[in-house]
Amino acid sequence: MNCIGVLWIPAIWVLAAASWCTAQEPGPSEAGKDKAGTYHAHYMPGGITVDGVLDEWSDATVYSLDRADHLFSLTSVPWGKAVGATRQEQLRDLSVRFRMAYDAETLYLAFAVHDDTFSQHNTGVSLFQGDSIQIAFDTLGEGTVNAYDANDYEWSLAETKAGAEVVLGYGEKNDKHPVKLAVVHDKDNTVHTYEVAYPLASLAPLTPAMGQVRFSFLVNDNDGSGRRQWMQLTGGIGDKKDPSQFALLRFTGPKGEGAIADVPDICGSQLVVPETVVPESLDSGELELRFFFTSPKDMPRVTLSTTWTDREGHAALEKASTVDIKAGANPLATRVDMKDLAAGRYDVAVRLTDNGTTVAENSARVQVITREEIRSVHARAEQLLATLDRTLSELDPAYAADEYMRCDLRLARDFLAYIDNQLAKKAHYDADKNIHVPVKGELLAHVFRRAYDNAQYVCHAIEEAGRRLEMMRRGELNPRPAPALDLDHIAIRDGSFYAGDRPVILFGSLCWEELANDMPILRDYGFTLVEQECSPRGGYDENGSLRADVLKRVAEKFDRAHEQGVVIDFLFGVHVFPSWAYEKYPQIAHKGDKCASWMPRIEHAQTRELYGAWLRAMVDLMADKPALHSYILANEPSYYCECPETIESFRQSLREKYQTIESVN
Repeated sequence: MNCIGVLWIPAIWVLAAASWCTAQEPGPSEAGKDKAGTYHAHYMPGGITVDGVLDEWSDATVYSLDRADHLFSLTSVPWGKAVGATRQEQLRDLSVRFRMAYDAETLYLAFAVHDDTFSQHNTGVSLFQGDSIQIAFDTLGEGTVNAYDANDYEWSLAETKAGAEVVLGYGEKNDKHPVKLAVVHDKDNTVHTYEVAYPLASLAPLTPAMGQVRFSFLVNDNDGSGRRQWMQLTGGIGDKKDPSQFALLRFTGPKGEGAIADVPDICGSQLVVPETVVPESLDSGELELRFFFTSPKDMPRVTLSTTWTDREGHAALEKASTVDIKAGANPLATRVDMKDLAAGRYDVAVRLTDNGTTVAENSARVQVITREEIRSVHARAEQLLATLDRTLSELDPAYAADEYMRCDLRLARDFLAYIDNQLAKKAHYDADKNIHVPVKGELLAHVFRRAYDNAQYVCHAIEEAGRRLEMMRRGELNPRPAPALDLDHIAIRDGSFYAGDRPVILFGSLCWEELANDMPILRDYGFTLVEQECSPRGGYDENGSLRADVLKRVAEKFDRAHEQGVVIDFLFGVHVFPSWAYEKYPQIAHKGDKCASWMPRIEHAQTRELYGAWLRAMVDLMADKPALHSYILANEPSYYCECPETIESFRQSLREKYQTIESVN
């Protein structure tokens, strides 16, 4: 094959042309960055030595994270560690400068983190709890909503007691091509330089010839008392996994020289074929297949052809058109009228030819999903469900009482209703931005894919229930109804929970406010336990009075749980304290750098008074509720305090108890 460029199919965006919209590129404009949220990695043919010294980076663009909208706080301690902190104090507390570069085999990143207190006592998957960097790549740039997919990666980078540590948190590990990291601290231990090299093989199927990918990162800050904040390029890592929020990383030539086509030595005869292609969806009308071709030169009037082969190996459709290729990355597309193509799975071969000579070719598997296809699977599920219901009504009621059968059927009905709801949706609520976003483009693809998968799952669940029923009818299985448990009188014996004479394992879910309304169906799912939480922040109003409406809602949840035969494990969210209390009683806030800044000083009399009133009210409310199973006194408890007052109080208590050092020893 005579290839002179790279043909890239980043993903098979199978969407109606009328429904297509380009992905939103997050991030406000700032100096040194494109308005659209695009950051540049410049080509450095000689590569970079990973040693934590940035003297080779002079030609790379420097970007900064140093604004309040880059900061995500987990505690009440403000940026700069004081209310009204100066700009200099904020930057010393946490700010970041970063650069990016690449050569034919490696992607390089350098971070200069300004942090006046370095703290990292963790290792492995817990690196994020200390000073560290989390960086993620969406290598095919699909921008999947609310989840990573098969071509995404996330790493944690940190310096630990054992040295520089790199941990892959998501994605396929490539032991043959390890990531290199060096971390260096300045003489004052306030500027921490991270230099990292990613072999392109460790980011497969990423290649600079693609032109651009999606990425983001965040820098965690722990000043000795726990992770309290982070600086982030975009959302989508720390708050939730959501590549649709990522920025764009664009591969360009040497600084100031434009696009990747200016570097001909890396545009060789390479074809990039993704190992996994994410199936997408379409709405109606035309289907659009999008891909990129990177060329080292202009090529006018090149033939672009696609062949669609169905699951039986028959050529379902062939299309050809003429395109003009420019030097650099060329976004290309071919459109198919849906009247010429049925829903289903296809192998699509794409080829570019110039005067009969193949320039480049590639292939991928495409799942074409239409509303009609989803409704067809949905109708099949409803038919299977109706048949099973009819069969059950004609048999011994013991079959219908089988717990597995009952749960399968309940889930099937709820999922079918959920699919109807998804297909009818015109807008999606984005809780992070507090806005409603129209369901179109990539979000439409995500909704369609999810609805299609759910419909397929429902069919599978009903078929499994049918097979279980047949086994019971043949006597190969006995119906297993849910045991009648007295959950109001759970006892602990020999290290186990007992309901009467029966040992039981209670299981369920964390039940936030939106799930509380679904309490009636939890028991139908086989749940016996739910976790509820209420915090002082929610329990007090701004005047310092306990909120009667909150207490009433908590009581109603216990009553509803009892009606449904579910018990509650109640979490006292003591770490979530009202902000007005810090303003009214500033002495309850921690003053030391190495303190549990996410909560107030628990030894302070005012803190204890507020905690005490709230705890007494909550315990009095729940004490006689039969649905109360247990208390969780604190969520993931840990506490540190090195405030001067606390240290002196501790010393005084030691003096009173022991009088002398000799008595202590």
